[in-house]
Amino acid sequence: MPTAAAGVSVLSKTTMLQEGMFLHIKPSILQLRISPESVTLFNTQASTTIADFPEADLSTADSPTAVIQALYDDFSPNNLRTSIFEQSPEVMLQYFNSNLVNLIVQDRHCRAQNRRYCNLDFDPLSDSQDPSISNLQIGVFDVERNQAEVRFLNYETPILLIFTLENTLNGWRISDIASFRGYSLVDLLSQ
Repeated sequence: MPTAAAGVSVLSKTTMLQEGMFLHIKPSILQLRISPESVTLFNTQASTTIADFPEADLSTADSPTAVIQALYDDFSPNNLRTSIFEQSPEVMLQYFNSNLVNLIVQDRHCRAQNRRYCNLDFDPLSDSQDPSISNLQIGVFDVERNQAEVRFLNYETPILLIFTLENTLNGWRISDIASFRGYSLVDLLSQ
């Protein structure tokens, strides 16, 4: 088990969820109780719940490929919904890490200011300006590289994207998307 500082143990969400553990924020006063059903902040001195988040969905927090699958389920370019890249930062943070969200928001501001596209003029989830995804396949997560391959057909063209993920305090989040065409979304948005 890794340690953060002398005498402070760091447990993964997986361990806490599997064992239904308590995280003592201030041992004799506050506890953060984490279970698969909820996250609760509890005052031990007054025996009262300070905050309860029963709707907290921690099921995908431990599955990098589930984050990718949820992204395509919720915001596939084939759906009639708005692109994930046009959503609020709060919505994007459910799928992307904060660095990628900040870069997307900066590109949006640039586009609004200049009244033209800045760095992002296509849909990165389809690697296309005219998407039509079929045969979506999410590969096995490579734990050494923190990456998963995503393959699909865009019309009849085979596409390969490499999703890099980061295990954040909020669970697994996408930190970059690279294309077989040679670009990285982070590099493209950082120009």
